[in-house]
Parts: sequence; C-alpha cells; structure tokens
Amino acid sequence: MFDSISQPDMNGVISTLDDKDLYKQVISKCSKVSAAGLDIITYSIIKAHPDKFAEIIAMISQKMLELGKFPLLWCKARSNLIYKGGDLGHTGS
Repeated sequence: MFDSISQPDMNGVISTLDDKDLYKQVISKCSKVSAAGLDIITYSIIKAHPDKFAEIIAMISQKMLELGKFPLLWCKARSNLIYKGGDLGHTGS
C-alpha cells in the first residue's frame, strides 16, 4: 500500500498521525458554524471537547495504519454547488 513512500517519510507520516497537539491545533482553527458531514458530527461538538476528539482521531488514525484499512465513507464526498451569480454556463459561477 505504501510502497512508493520512503521509510523516513513513512515515519514522519506515522508520527504526525499520532500528534494529538496537532489535532487540537486543527480543531481550534475550525469554524463552529460549518455544516455537519455525513457522520452528523458538527464542529461545535468537536470544539466543545478538543482533547477527547484529538485523542480519538489519533487512535483511529493509528488503527487505520496498523490494519491498512480506511472507512469507505471517508473516500467519498458529497458536493452541493451553490449558484452565487454570473454566467450559468461557467462552472466558476
């Protein structure tokens, strides 16, 4: 699965995935008013318990690497395009 990544790079990835302080930094920068994802967990819930969620995210990340499996739901996205004016034929509108 990770054949194209060198061992030093892989060690860097693994240590980053285990960095709870990094997750707490990311959580602190998230907006509370963002919409919930398909898991229905809002950022306001995550921001209310940053230490716990940082620990959970680190644990899940490590397990995924150990098992070499990732949730299928994480490999999908749902996009809702919002027209904000301009030419309807132009995808940037």
